[in-house]
Amino acid sequence: MNKKLLCALFIVLLFVPTFVAIGYYTSTKTGVGNESDVKTLEVEDIDGVKRSFSSEEGTSLSSDMINLFYSMISGSSEVPALPGAISDKFFKVTFTSFGEQFVYQFYFTKDPSEAYYVDTTGGAEDKVYKISADLASSFLSTECAVSLYDSTPPLMIVGGENGQTVKPSSLSWNYRTYNGEFVTLDPSEFLSTTELTCTIDGGFDLSFTEAPDTVTLIVKSGDTELFHDTIEHMDQLSFGDAREFSVSVSAEWFDNSEKSFKGTATYNFMGKLEEPAAFYLGQTTISNGEFVVIGGKNVKNRADITFSSNIPINYDPVFYQEGEFVYALVPIRYELEDGTDKTYTFTLGYHGVTQEMQLTVKSYAYKSSTLDIASGVESATYTDASRKEAEDALLALAKTEILDTHAFSGTFFEDVVGEGSADKISPGFGRKITIKSSGTTFQHTGCDYKVANGKDVYAVNAGKVVYSGYLTITGNIVVIDHGWGLKSWYCHLSECTVKVGDTVERGAIIGKTGDTGFTTTNRIHVGLTVGDVPVCIYPLFDNQIAIPDLG
Repeated sequence: MNKKLLCALFIVLLFVPTFVAIGYYTSTKTGVGNESDVKTLEVEDIDGVKRSFSSEEGTSLSSDMINLFYSMISGSSEVPALPGAISDKFFKVTFTSFGEQFVYQFYFTKDPSEAYYVDTTGGAEDKVYKISADLASSFLSTECAVSLYDSTPPLMIVGGENGQTVKPSSLSWNYRTYNGEFVTLDPSEFLSTTELTCTIDGGFDLSFTEAPDTVTLIVKSGDTELFHDTIEHMDQLSFGDAREFSVSVSAEWFDNSEKSFKGTATYNFMGKLEEPAAFYLGQTTISNGEFVVIGGKNVKNRADITFSSNIPINYDPVFYQEGEFVYALVPIRYELEDGTDKTYTFTLGYHGVTQEMQLTVKSYAYKSSTLDIASGVESATYTDASRKEAEDALLALAKTEILDTHAFSGTFFEDVVGEGSADKISPGFGRKITIKSSGTTFQHTGCDYKVANGKDVYAVNAGKVVYSGYLTITGNIVVIDHGWGLKSWYCHLSECTVKVGDTVERGAIIGKTGDTGFTTTNRIHVGLTVGDVPVCIYPLFDNQIAIPDLG
């Protein structure tokens, strides 16, 4: 019996390793097994970035990450399903143990109490587990969770919206986690490995995918420093004759409660200025009370053009984009006349390119006269209140833009009230008028045509109607937008025959002559403005607006 028992025990002991192996194999088919048996861990985040950890590396990072994910699996509790509010984006986590791979889907949010994983390793049906908040919190503070946060360092863009993207050359970047603490980002994958050459058309234009709080630039041509200052003073940058230059941009994002990141970055690149911005005058001599056209090319953002004049003109020119070029009308006010001819030097700047141009303004002395108008008419139509009403309305209309491009062409229509209109002008543009009854003085902003009631009034050029209505001083009035800030005004009408939004051609009927508003008799007042500045229409009856040829 003893021999038989010993024989049986021997046989059982002989097969114990096999039974253990079979049992362990069976257990590993439905789980990772023991933590000590895990050889590698791969975590693929929601952006598709993969991070690998190996127990054979012997580093604390690898062992800590393997321990953390193993603990999240072993310390979880099964739930019926994923909550509906959970994003469908997940971390793909793969354990390798004894040559087998075990794949799990981990669902994290910025709230550690809402973290789950799905076991896809066993059976026909996946099981869902809720992860301990403490363990999820530990994960959310690791760099593996970076894709859950607003953590990507900003890029710099050279050359406007469709310009070239520049990665930082050096970077110190921190992003804020769910608990308000910062985690330092490994910068290696975000740094530029080559020096980029940026081709710049027009001028120097920098922007960032996330606006920094401070930006400092150093621009050099060879060993010569062209600029070393903050971006706010970039209008002082001048390339001169340099067409190739090096640029170093240092940017900083401060720590404040409204941001989820902070850091500093330096961006380096070589710049090549191929087509600098260039500006041209349509004419070089005008008289005060007239205007000149400035045209520009190689300008991508017209709002960045700067303008100054050695003699103040009390006007900020507005540039309009038309095709690949920009244009602005620059008026010289009639009240600037002092009896002497002057040379105005205009300085235009665009992203480091500066250019000067000179305009000769001939002095024209506008005549004076008196206006004999009944005091009752003046008191009813030319009061402080009515002047305020007109000023507010006319200023608003002067800034109202409807046209994207200019509509005017050729000379302006002279026969505003029919054939022989020029013989009916009284008083003319710019005349300094004194009202006899009150002594009030003003300078005439247009020209008046004395004509009987009910005659047709014609548009001086093509455009769109921006106003058709009544004001106390002007009476019935029509205002036409001709583009580029140029508008014509028709006052004292008995009737407006067009409405706002109507397109009119040169010489089209827009109303009827009358005597409404502040006027002594039947007349029509026609004015022309650039922005809110009255300009003289007379030269345009014989000569079309001089637009520089930029082709």
